[in-house]
Amino acid sequence: PDFCGSGEGGELLPPPTPENGDMTIRLDVSYDEFPEETSWEFRQGGEIVAKGDGLTERKGDLVSYTYRLNSGPTDFIMMDTHGDGLCCAHGSGEYKIFAIVGNNSVKLTESNGEFEDEETLPFTIPNIHSDDDNNNSPGPEDDGACEDSEDEEFMVDNLGNKDCDWLSGNMANFDYLCLFFDVAVKCKATCEVCSYFE
Repeated sequence: PDFCGSGEGGELLPPPTPENGDMTIRLDVSYDEFPEETSWEFRQGGEIVAKGDGLTERKGDLVSYTYRLNSGPTDFIMMDTHGDGLCCAHGSGEYKIFAIVGNNSVKLTESNGEFEDEETLPFTIPNIHSDDDNNNSPGPEDDGACEDSEDEEFMVDNLGNKDCDWLSGNMANFDYLCLFFDVAVKCKATCEVCSYFE
């Protein structure tokens, strides 16, 4: 796999704000046998903020592309010029999008690659605050409001639906679940990520 920088075919367009965005986003694409048919766009507020294509000789390989994007609602559009997606007529392609938070990769969304001409996945890029003290406690304006959700659940393979109370009591074995964005946003206090969210 190519994990060095933006990868082949990745193109970064100028973002709408300075500093090239406030979050590092990694797109992992597992290509089918025709990567040259593949292209994609990241859109925020209806505008293309980054795009790329599969102009690579890495047929059937996993290739990673890195972008700096702003936090907030984002649409990812994956396109295939032949109209058969990334899976399954000519290989088993798929893709995943991660936010890089510290040394961790937090999965934001993913697709099994089964689409025709194009597929749009909406997701939210988290707002990460770079506090000087780097603590996870809520700021004065938060009024201590950083809490785990009391009624939202998430799915744990082979265990079914679980909630933040369950995760809090099982962190010794299941702390890795906090690396998944949907769990971290529901269990902010248990996952100690309060400072990452507004």
